[in-house]
Amino acid sequence: MSQHMTALEKANRCRLAHASVKRRVKAGDLTVSEVLTEPDPDLYGLLVFDLLCAQHRWGRRRAVELMWRLRIGERRVIGELTERQRQTRADRLEPVSA
Repeated sequence: MSQHMTALEKANRCRLAHASVKRRVKAGDLTVSEVLTEPDPDLYGLLVFDLLCAQHRWGRRRAVELMWRLRIGERRVIGELTERQRQTRADRLEPVSA
């Protein structure tokens, strides 16, 4: 298989994983904290902002304010966070998600 086709397959798999996780977060089947503590490698390109906005009754302003308090840039993706950063952010998100 060509490198081009392999890249397309990976991109499609990641897009489907992002959409699935955002749907599950919106439905309440999954929390943002759970996604951050044990992210699937296909989710490494997902923006933390998009994940927060996927929650029920969360909009742009609320997500931006929380990200500012957690000291995360708006364009930061899950894969750019270190294990320690993901864990500390998830711990601080837990009361907010509940």
